[in-house]
Amino acid sequence: MIIRNSNRNSRAGIAMAATVITVFTTAAMVGVMLTLAISSNDMADVQRFDTEARYLAEGALEITRKEIQTDLANWGTPDSTYTVDVSGRMVDVQVSPNGFLKAEADPSGINTWHVGYIMTATAGSGDSFETVRELITAEATPIFQFAVFYTTDLEMYPGPDMDLRGRVHSNQDMFLTTKSSTVTMDTNYVRAVGDINRHSKYDVYNSAGQVDIRKWVADPFTEPNPEFVAMPSMIEMYNNGVSAPGGYGSNYEGYDGNGDGDYDDLGEYLPWVYGALEYWKQPDGYTGGSGTTVLTGDHGIGESVTPQIEAIGKYAEFAGGGYIYDDTTETYINVGLGFGTYSKGFFHQEAAITIMVMEDGTYEAYDNVGTDISAEIGTAVNVVEIYDARQGGDVTVAELDLEVLAALNKWPANKLIYACSEKVGEGTDCGGVIVKNGKDLPTGLSVVSEGALYVQGDFNTDGKQGASVMADAVSLLSNAWDGSKDSDTGLTIADQTTFNVAIVTGNTDSLNTSYNGGLENLPRFHEKWSGVDCNITGSFVNTWRNEYCTGNWKYGSDNYTAPKRIWTYDTDFNDLSKLPPYTPLAVSAATVVRW
Repeated sequence: MIIRNSNRNSRAGIAMAATVITVFTTAAMVGVMLTLAISSNDMADVQRFDTEARYLAEGALEITRKEIQTDLANWGTPDSTYTVDVSGRMVDVQVSPNGFLKAEADPSGINTWHVGYIMTATAGSGDSFETVRELITAEATPIFQFAVFYTTDLEMYPGPDMDLRGRVHSNQDMFLTTKSSTVTMDTNYVRAVGDINRHSKYDVYNSAGQVDIRKWVADPFTEPNPEFVAMPSMIEMYNNGVSAPGGYGSNYEGYDGNGDGDYDDLGEYLPWVYGALEYWKQPDGYTGGSGTTVLTGDHGIGESVTPQIEAIGKYAEFAGGGYIYDDTTETYINVGLGFGTYSKGFFHQEAAITIMVMEDGTYEAYDNVGTDISAEIGTAVNVVEIYDARQGGDVTVAELDLEVLAALNKWPANKLIYACSEKVGEGTDCGGVIVKNGKDLPTGLSVVSEGALYVQGDFNTDGKQGASVMADAVSLLSNAWDGSKDSDTGLTIADQTTFNVAIVTGNTDSLNTSYNGGLENLPRFHEKWSGVDCNITGSFVNTWRNEYCTGNWKYGSDNYTAPKRIWTYDTDFNDLSKLPPYTPLAVSAATVVRW
């Protein structure tokens, strides 16, 4: 018994010792595991903070690149330091030119300035800091070297045939259809940052007419025998046995009829990403290089930044400017540079002649240093009313006779005129200017208004100069316009008229039940143009939404009927010396390297 008891006690002691050892071993292992876990968590936190810091720095570079584009597009110089908000975190970015600046022209003569910048962003998260650098090339192209440039959706839905020759660009989407007519794009540049669609904006089944786009060639302005390829409509594809609501465009995924893995057989269509590259590339056997006419964001097309609407405003918010806004009188008061919160808008500041229509129906005119020149140009200016059915009634504007202005020897020295109303609002309060008798311009000329701008009669047709008009809305009045139109007389009959002018203007948005008129109505009309030629040689630019001239597009009644549109790009604009004064820039940017 004693021996058994002794053995049992011995085994119990051994078991207790083993238990104690196990407990301590387990505790040690748990301690090691906890240490490893804490260390692992610490490492995970470090990795997370490192990653977050890098993402913040890279995000700051993306935002700053857009800021540089915007500054250049608005005639500014990029800052040396930008502080940008990335998801609620403020990050500093240092910017410096990297020393190269050059101008290049493509084979067709389109000119682009290239300037390099190095951006450096340092961002922190937790105890981690990351520095990321990027070399970019900013590319600035005079915007009038595009036949058509839109910062918003570009829509086309014309009745009569429409020919476009020159570069066509949209910073958003493009919608191409017709009312059974043909749109012909005789160019090697059709670009959209978003999608290119073969239907109207709000109806994928509205895919009618013909859209022909030329194959790429090095110099589109001299090609003797251009080759065009249609962008197939829904109906055309259906006739080939293919169901394609919306026709052939960015969202088309391809059709392999016989399932053999290719899209080369009769009636088959490549997916858009590949089809755009194939269908509109250089013609077979072409020896002048290679390229493709039609490209979208799917192919890497990026946004080109243009001047903001504030550029045409009388005043723009600016800390330390020389003006304040008086809520009582709804006017801007000069308080001296550095003491205000507003400055003059770019064109208002730069203009050699400014004409301001006052509330009492008079006008004031001054030069770019503020000297009153009202009496000196008095016989060239009147204050009149024009009936604008789209805006809903009579609009009070300054009427500027360019022929008289030239005869007075008061032509603006820097070729820039700014004209608007002291107070501007929506509807009939949009104010603005009519320019008339502009057939023979002594020099190039740009006329800018914050509100409405009307061009009356043949413009810039004798000894053509570089000329532009820029306004919230631009309207074209024929040679037959005599100012007699009102709400009771109905439409006056237009006469054939020619305008050699580049146009920068806004437009309203198309809504589901309300079309904005599209490119074919970007310049507005107010007469019965049916069957009458409206000739425009220039450039068509839509860079903002209307702020004051917000009346929706309307047709017929006392609004207008459409002209026969003979519109073309002015190839003179390929020559930098022939561009209109103060031509805006479209600025894109490409990353060269990031490290």
